Amino acid sequence: MGVGVAEDEGGRAPAPVSVRQRALSGSVWMLGGFGYGQGVRLAGNVVLAFLLRNNIEAIGIMALVNSLNRGLQMASDVGLNMSVVQHERGEDRAFLDTAWTLQLIRGGALFLVCCAVGVPYALFYGEPVLAWLVPVTGLVLVAVSAQSPGVLLAERRIEVWRKILLDSVAQTATLVTMLVWAFLSPTVWAMAGGVVVGGVVRAVSSYWLAPSAAPRLRLERAACSTMLRFGGWLLLSTVLTYFATELPTLTMGRVFSMEDLAVFAVAYMLATFSSQGVSRLARHVVFPVFSAVKNRGGDMVEAAARMQRPLRVFAGAATAAMYASGPSLVLLLYPFQYANAAWMVRLLAVTAILVVLGESLKMALLSLGQARSAVWGQSAKLIALAVLMPLGAMLTARTMGWGLPGFVAAAALAEAARYLAFAMMTRTHGIRLLGGDAAWIAITGFVGVVAGLAADAAAGAAAVSLPGRVASGVGAGVGAVVVLAAFAWPLVRAVGELRGVRR
Repeated sequence: MGVGVAEDEGGRAPAPVSVRQRALSGSVWMLGGFGYGQGVRLAGNVVLAFLLRNNIEAIGIMALVNSLNRGLQMASDVGLNMSVVQHERGEDRAFLDTAWTLQLIRGGALFLVCCAVGVPYALFYGEPVLAWLVPVTGLVLVAVSAQSPGVLLAERRIEVWRKILLDSVAQTATLVTMLVWAFLSPTVWAMAGGVVVGGVVRAVSSYWLAPSAAPRLRLERAACSTMLRFGGWLLLSTVLTYFATELPTLTMGRVFSMEDLAVFAVAYMLATFSSQGVSRLARHVVFPVFSAVKNRGGDMVEAAARMQRPLRVFAGAATAAMYASGPSLVLLLYPFQYANAAWMVRLLAVTAILVVLGESLKMALLSLGQARSAVWGQSAKLIALAVLMPLGAMLTARTMGWGLPGFVAAAALAEAARYLAFAMMTRTHGIRLLGGDAAWIAITGFVGVVAGLAADAAAGAAAVSLPGRVASGVGAGVGAVVVLAAFAWPLVRAVGELRGVRR
């Protein structure tokens, strides 16, 4: 059987397009998709908070379910999509079919694991409903594994619009299902049902939104060897990434109450709300660009520097805006039961810029084939979490009589360890970005604090004569305006930097 290049639905290989054009187009689609996706996410989160205000622990329980599902996916991630993006055979039909087949096997195996761990998970957290929730939501893992291989090709070709449309369709289906179900029956099953429906809709619509030649079950030995060799270190990295990301949630669900976990989940969602778009830009645009530069023998040091400059500005503006306006947004949008999310969101927002810049450095390492390096970055954060969270909780428990503030602050501070590890490792490849990153982190901190003080002062002054929620809206608006004014010119220049990306 001959080996050929993967073709589009019409049987033709895609016309070559410059990396510059694809990066710019991908960035525009990413930002547009981010705006829609985050709008849907925020609207759904707020409406669900009101619909479930008398059953707030349901949000905490679902946070545990989502955390477990993410863990199972990450614990079995051998980098199939990254292999297709990064490897020179990524357009090869046999290589792509092998990736799709391995993806199917992985999805089926994950569902069986969900069935096996449901009861132990429920016993560990003392929540019997988890015994059923975990297997039912595991169905989404099977559905997503069957999505079109064209999704992998779209990521390689930086055809970001396909993935954005696919994400938008799935998010809309998930939200509509959740809200209708929660209105009729305000229980945790409304969220679980939405997740499953969204996964099925995503799988089905992928064959229309990201078409490719019909996939076939195939396991080519050479392709399997290549993917698993690249994915071996990446697998260890993703396992560590899971624990480094989810350890606060898993620990809080055990040590604190489900209500505290629900409030933390809302705060975390808001804290990462604005920076997630920049993180997705790093993941779905920067990595393919780096890989294309490397495969064509380009200058990776120059490419990394040019991509990092606009990312600093976007991440800085997003971080400062959420630090300044986040607390007021909580008081404006959410029921009073979530008031503690106001101080949590400010603590968690301060490290958003570290997440984005660290992810960009990680993508540079992965594009160079340095999957092993990702392990050390995640290990650094995990160690920091394991040390800082109990220390932070004990410190504030003794000084304030409440361990939660120290626990949340430690969860945020640990992100610095991950970023520093990646910054040190990229230096060994001649990519020295720490100095510039540090300068922008300092600028972001200064702007965020000034804007936060202005937002708090405006909200306090408005509260004298206006209702509480309206006063909070005034505070959020003032904070956002101050940040926008400070970052207006850098943002204009950052857009120009993206347009200047060369092959």
